[in-house]
Amino acid sequence: MATVLIDANALSKAAALLLRLGATEVFVFGSATKGGLRPGSDIDLAVRGLPAAVYFSAISKAADLLGRPVDLVDLDDPTPIVRYLLASGELVRVA
Repeated sequence: MATVLIDANALSKAAALLLRLGATEVFVFGSATKGGLRPGSDIDLAVRGLPAAVYFSAISKAADLLGRPVDLVDLDDPTPIVRYLLASGELVRVA
């Protein structure tokens, strides 16, 4: 399969949307930052400050803007994946 580059304009629009919905910070991580994004890959995003009431709507709207599925991680939720992401240096801030 061919490697696909992330659309920086679409990512910027998705980040702006997440900020409008209440996020205070937006990050991208995973294959989109490592050059391994493939056709059909999802985009891994992480946010701080996003109200729980808009979480699922945010995923849907961001996916529409990016043209692919979105995996959205809430960095305010102290789960093992959040602890890993914060410690690993893998997060790339986009807003």
